[in-house]
Amino acid sequence: LMKCERREITRLIINMPPRRSKSTNASELFPMWYLGLHPTHDVIIGSHSQNFADGIGRKVRNGIQSPEYKRVFPGVSVAQDSSAAAVFEIVEDGASSRQRRGNFKSFGRGGSPAGVGANLLVLDDFLSELDAYSTTERAKLIDEIFAFRSRAAPDFLWIVINTRYHEDDVVGVVQREFKDDGPWTVITLPEFAEADEEWRINYPAPAVFRRKAGDVLWPGRFSVESSEQLRTTLLKIAPQKWWGQFMCRPVA
Repeated sequence: LMKCERREITRLIINMPPRRSKSTNASELFPMWYLGLHPTHDVIIGSHSQNFADGIGRKVRNGIQSPEYKRVFPGVSVAQDSSAAAVFEIVEDGASSRQRRGNFKSFGRGGSPAGVGANLLVLDDFLSELDAYSTTERAKLIDEIFAFRSRAAPDFLWIVINTRYHEDDVVGVVQREFKDDGPWTVITLPEFAEADEEWRINYPAPAVFRRKAGDVLWPGRFSVESSEQLRTTLLKIAPQKWWGQFMCRPVA
C-alpha cells in the first residue's frame, strides 16, 4: 500500500481470507494516511452494501479526528461543515480559501458515485458472498465496476481487496475486463502458504515477512489447529468455500 502512495504500484489486487484485516488496512488505515499526505485529493471506497460502506467511512472520519492522527498530520482535519459518516471533506489549517478541499466518499454497490472524482479508488469486497454465487448479480458486475472506474482522475490509484468466491467475482472480472488498465500487481495470501513466501518491506524500515509452505497466515489470531479444523469441516461440507475464500483459488 505504501508503494501505491509512492506510485511504484498504481493497480493493486489483494486476495486474502475473510477476517484477516483486509478492510482495516486497505479501506480504513490506508485512506486515512493517504489523505494526511494528500489532503486535497479525493478518495472513493466502493463495497457490497451501503451499511458496510458507512461503517468504513465512520472509522476513517473518526480516525482523522483523533488526537493520534493530529500528532502525525497536524493541521489536517475533517471539515466541520461536511462531516457525515460516508461523505466528508478534508481541510488544512491555514490553507487559502481558494484551495480545494479533499473528499472522502464511500458507496455501496449499486450506489451512485456520479459527480465525484477519485485520485484513490478502493473496491473492498465489492460483491457479497451471497451475490457472488448468483449468476444474475455477477452479470451486473462489469457495469457496476465501470460506474466507479469512470469517476477516476487520469493518474488515479486503484486498489481491489477481496475474498475470493467465484472465478467470475470482482477480481476475476477486473483481471479479465479491466486488464488494459494495468499492469496489475496481485498479492495472494492464502490461509496456508502453498510455497515458501518472502515479502520484502523497504520503507519506513527494512523488514522481511517470511512463511514456509504450510504455515498459516496469522497464527497470532488464527492458530494452526483452528485453521486445520476449519479446513477439515469445509472440505466435507463446502469444498468450494475452502478453496475460494480461504485458499484464494475459486472454482466455478
